[in-house]
Amino acid sequence: MVRYHEAVPSARLRNGQWLALIFVATAAAVLWPYRNVAPVTTASTLAAQIAWLIVFTLAAWGLGAPLALCALSESAAVTVVGLAAGAGTLAIVAALFGALGLLQPLPLVLVLSAAALAGLYRLVRDGILPSPAAVPMLAATVLIIVSAVTLLAAGIDSAFYDQLNYHLAFPAQWLRAHRLITFPRHDYSFLPATMGLLYTYALAGLPVWAAQALHSWMGGLAAAGTAVLAGRGRSGWWAAAFLAATPAVILSATWAASDLAAVAFAVAAWITIVAALEGRASGRAAPWVLAGCLVGLAVGAKLLVSLTVAVPLGIIALVTVAPGSWPGLRGRVARAALLTGGAIATMLPWLLRNLIATGNPFYPVGTHSPIAGGLPAAPVGLVAWLAVRLQAFQLSTFDPRGAAGDIGPIYLLLAPLVLIGAVSRRERRTLLLLSGAALGILGWSFLPPLGRYLLAPLALLAALSGAAWDAALAAMSRPLRIAALALLAFAMAWGATRGVSSEVFARVACALGLENTRTFREASVNYLGAAAFINANLPANARILLVAEARTLYIERDVIAEDPFQTPYLTVLAERSPDAAAMARSLADEGVTNLLVNWSEARRIAALNHRNDYFGAPSPAVQSRIEGFFAWQVKRVWSDGTVEVDALLAPETAKVTP
Repeated sequence: MVRYHEAVPSARLRNGQWLALIFVATAAAVLWPYRNVAPVTTASTLAAQIAWLIVFTLAAWGLGAPLALCALSESAAVTVVGLAAGAGTLAIVAALFGALGLLQPLPLVLVLSAAALAGLYRLVRDGILPSPAAVPMLAATVLIIVSAVTLLAAGIDSAFYDQLNYHLAFPAQWLRAHRLITFPRHDYSFLPATMGLLYTYALAGLPVWAAQALHSWMGGLAAAGTAVLAGRGRSGWWAAAFLAATPAVILSATWAASDLAAVAFAVAAWITIVAALEGRASGRAAPWVLAGCLVGLAVGAKLLVSLTVAVPLGIIALVTVAPGSWPGLRGRVARAALLTGGAIATMLPWLLRNLIATGNPFYPVGTHSPIAGGLPAAPVGLVAWLAVRLQAFQLSTFDPRGAAGDIGPIYLLLAPLVLIGAVSRRERRTLLLLSGAALGILGWSFLPPLGRYLLAPLALLAALSGAAWDAALAAMSRPLRIAALALLAFAMAWGATRGVSSEVFARVACALGLENTRTFREASVNYLGAAAFINANLPANARILLVAEARTLYIERDVIAEDPFQTPYLTVLAERSPDAAAMARSLADEGVTNLLVNWSEARRIAALNHRNDYFGAPSPAVQSRIEGFFAWQVKRVWSDGTVEVDALLAPETAKVTP
C-alpha cells in the first residue's frame, strides 16, 4: 500500500497536481458565490478567536511557566498555575505602562508578541504538558457543546451592561489616555481591575469579540484548574464538565466581565497551596508567595472574592499543618505572612493609584458609596444570624438572583456523594477543599446573594464532585451506571439551558448568519446611534458629558461619566450655580463641548434610586435651572427620539434665560 508521503511514479504525481489544481479551481468557483447564502463571518471570526487565544496562551505560558516551576513540579499543576501566573504578569506589565503613560497599542503588542515567542520556544523545547487521561464521553460532550456555544456567542458584541459601563469601557478610555485614568464621579472606576488590564491587550488591535473570548479563556482555565484539584484520571474531566455546565459560568463566559478571571486565579492559588500542604511543592516560601500573588490577582479581578477566597485561604494557611514546612505556630504565621505579602504585591498598582487619586488606597471601600456597601443588614439574634448563614448552603439553587445568578442543580444533587466520600476516605486534599468551599460559602453569605459571586467556592465543589462521582460510578454495576449517567445527563442539560439566555441565543443566531447583527446591536444597546454620530461628526478634541448614561464603550472621545448611583452632575451644578448660564460656564471650564442624554435610561436610573425623576431636584429653583439649561444653553444636534446629542452653546450665542 503506497502512502501519500512515499515516492510515487512521475505520471501519477503529474495527475495528482492536475487534480489538486482542479479541486482548488472548483473550490473557488463554488465557495465564492456561496458567501451570498451563508456568510463567511462565522468561520472567519471563529478562526480569528482561536488564533488570538493561541497567541495569548503562548504569551501567558512564556511568562508564567518559569514562575510556576519555582514552586511546583507536577506537570498538570504547572500548566494551570503557569498560565494563570503569566496572565497576571501581563496584567502587571500593563499596569506599569499605565503608570508611565505608555498604555498604548504598540508597547502592548510588542510585549505580547515577545512573550508569545518565549512561550512558543518553551513549548517546542519542553513539549506539551501534560498528557490527557481517558475522557468520559458525557463529560467530553458537555465541554465541546459549552465551548462551541460560548465562542459563537463571544464572537458578537454583548449588550451586558457592566461590560459597556466599566469592564471594557474603562480599558478603552485608558488606551485613549495612555494611562489608568479614573472618573471622580464614577466609583466603579476606582475598583481594582485585573481583567481590565488584560482587556487592553485585546482592545489594542482587535474588536470587542477578542475581549469576550479572553473571558471565555479564563473560564476554560478555571475548568482546567478544577480538573487538577479533582485529581488524576477521569475525575478531572468530570470536575471540568460540572463547572463548565454551571449556568452562571456559561452565561458569564460570553461576556467581557471579571467573574471567571477571579475564579481562574483563585483556583490556581488553591492548586499551589494544596500542593504545599500535601508536601509536593518546591521549597518553603515560593509556593506561598506565588499563591499570595494569585490571590491578589483574584481580588483585583473581583473585590468580593476577598470573602470567598482570600479569607478562607488565610484561615487554611494559619490552621493547617504542612509536612516538611516550618514547624509550629511560628511556621503557620510565616505562611500567612507570605500569602498576605504576595497578595499585597499584586494589589499594589490599584492601592497606589487610589492613594494618589483620593488619599484612600481602598477607595471606595470605607466610604458611603452604594457600590462599596451592599452587605445585608445583620439579623437580630443568634438564631436569625445562623439561619441566614445556613441558608447560604442551599447555594441559591432554588432562588437564583442577579445576572448569571443560576448555578443549577448539580452541586446540591452531588453533595451527598461528596460528603460520603469525604467521611469515608478522609483524604487530606478532600478535607482541605471541603473546608475551603465551606468557608467560601460562609463568606458569600455576607454578600449580596448573587449566584456569580459564588463561583470561586463552586469551583472547589466541582472538583470534589468530580472525584466523588467518578468513585461512585466505579462502585456501581453496569445497569446502575447507565441509569445514573442518564439521570446526570438530564440534570446537567436541564441546568445548562438556564445559562443560555435570550441574548445569547440571539448572538449565536447572529454569529451563524441567521439574524442581522446590526439590528440586534441597535435594539439591545440604544445609545449606539449617538456614539456613531459622535465618532463621525464631532472633532477629535470634543469632550462629552454623559447625562443619564453610564456606558461609554464605543464612544471614541474624551468623556465625563458618572455611575448610576450618583446624584446627577447637572443637579449638583444647578444647586451650586445662580442660574443656567453659570451651569454652562462651569461645564465649558471643564472642557465640555457636547452632552449625550439618554432619556429612556433616565427613567430606569430614577427608579433604581427611588427618585421621581432622574435629576431629583431638591427644590423648585434647582429644577428651574436644570430646565433652563436644556432650554437655553444647549442645542440639539442629533436625536433618535430617546437619546440625543447636544452641543454646549458658547456664552455669546446662548439665549438669555428668561
